[in-house]
Amino acid sequence: MNIVLVGNCQTWPIKELFENHCPNVNVIGSIVVYTSSLDDEQKDLELLKNADVIVSQLITDTFAIEYIQTNHLKNLFPGKIVVIPNLFFHGQNPDQVYVNGMDRNRLVGPTDVYHSHSLISSYKAGHDVASINVDNYISRNFTAQDLLKRVESSFLDLESRESLADITMSDYLRDAWCDTYLFHTFNHPTIASLKAMVSRISSVLDIEFNNQGTDNHQVEDRLGGIKPPMDIGMSTAMGMTFKRPEKILGVPLTSELVRDLSKPNLAYSFEEYVELCYRCYDKQVAQMESMSYTPALAA
Repeated sequence: MNIVLVGNCQTWPIKELFENHCPNVNVIGSIVVYTSSLDDEQKDLELLKNADVIVSQLITDTFAIEYIQTNHLKNLFPGKIVVIPNLFFHGQNPDQVYVNGMDRNRLVGPTDVYHSHSLISSYKAGHDVASINVDNYISRNFTAQDLLKRVESSFLDLESRESLADITMSDYLRDAWCDTYLFHTFNHPTIASLKAMVSRISSVLDIEFNNQGTDNHQVEDRLGGIKPPMDIGMSTAMGMTFKRPEKILGVPLTSELVRDLSKPNLAYSFEEYVELCYRCYDKQVAQMESMSYTPALAA
């Protein structure tokens, strides 16, 4: 079976999981939506024509490039489309946000565009760097109940998006989110999450999924390059029992606190992470006079 994938960066590990666990599948190509342009239309349509099945994340009718909108694909290739959800889940990282400043550009820091809402709250409140430690940096600003509201809000959002998809994952996440490490960031699932979704896609397509065959470790964890910290005490209070990553992985910054694309990602100590966050916020303080957050935060 020839398959073409359409979606965001999650298509990369999904492709490798198909290749490692589905012996009768040939992924002949992927269309990564945020790198696509109208100049690619003829090439992409030719690729899609050659697919037996097109596995696509839900691409809304408001997406700028019409030919990869899900409804447009369904009209072009009726019966060939399997719609999957974008695995976007705030539950294991409920303190984590994108931050849009006054000019609508995203703030950057040592974990790139991912920030701790609580750490920003501490910065805005004037809390000293030395007063922030790994066991209190969230709990000094938010309770477990505050964050559990965000978890439930994220489940409801995913369930709403899944109502338009052929594959659902919210039930799997509800069962596993407390016990299994499933997300590096809210939009970067681990291989475990994506493997579960590929298994479900295989079931819908009625193709073999060999769970006992090729070792899953051959699939590169391409989405694990950024791993923000998590208050262990808060994780426990929320009911999460899995072991959190020991290292904070982030991006190298220049002396001007700009992401250095010439260098690989770095491991930061918690102290280095907090100090760099504060320095980055000092540099972007004018943008922080008015901020909005993604995901939107539950009240």
